[in-house]
Amino acid sequence: MGDNGKMYVPEDILPVYRDNVIPLADIITPNQFEAELLTGLKMTNLKEALNITEALHQKGVKTVVISSSELGDDTTMIGIASTPNECYKIEIPKVDACCTGTGDLFAALFLAWHYKTKNDVKLSLENTIATLQTIVQDTYRKARVSVTSGEIPPALMELQLIQNKAAVENPTSNIKAIKIK
Repeated sequence: MGDNGKMYVPEDILPVYRDNVIPLADIITPNQFEAELLTGLKMTNLKEALNITEALHQKGVKTVVISSSELGDDTTMIGIASTPNECYKIEIPKVDACCTGTGDLFAALFLAWHYKTKNDVKLSLENTIATLQTIVQDTYRKARVSVTSGEIPPALMELQLIQNKAAVENPTSNIKAIKIK
């Protein structure tokens, strides 16, 4: 729907997502901006993030994953995966890059891992972040080699998915999710 305070879809579609689509969903993976839009709540700390996940659970969603938030610091973002019975947070290292499609890739990876791990939310979150980090870092590294100074053109920030097939199939994660509920 959007990110960084900007809608990618027409604003008049928001009520359709919020009121019609969300109650039908089993799993959603909004970023902070989208989660705030869907609930009308603000997220400036972990308690408020948990209030948002709870509000989305109350709409009928079984698994809520906040794919990224600004709750971290200068070097990390925070992701949150929540079910009615458990909740995990994960610190995601920031990469000095802006890649198009990371939210879509996050959703696809999380859904695949959720199925493959038989609904293990913690492991699904860890594997998703491990894969995403590998792909984004590799994409940035290759783009930076091509452009040694200045801003990297968007065409060079196309996610290196095929080149990172091994990371998609068998991610290596040093980042662990921490149970918070």
